[in-house]
Amino acid sequence: MRTKAITLTEQVTQQLRAEIAGGTYPVGARLPTGKQLAEQYGVSPAVIREVTEHLRSQGLVESRQGV
Repeated sequence: MRTKAITLTEQVTQQLRAEIAGGTYPVGARLPTGKQLAEQYGVSPAVIREVTEHLRSQGLVESRQGV
């Protein structure tokens, strides 16, 4: 039986979710910029946009335009 491959988006989402849960980014703290996160995880900014959308839909982050 073949297992489903984990996408980059899923990998980064899991890592960032663990960091939020572990207190690396406490409630109310700002996440690094998308560009910084992309460099940190070695992925494209498009992947980070998908990750932040996943986290937003799960209620783990909130975004504010221009902030």
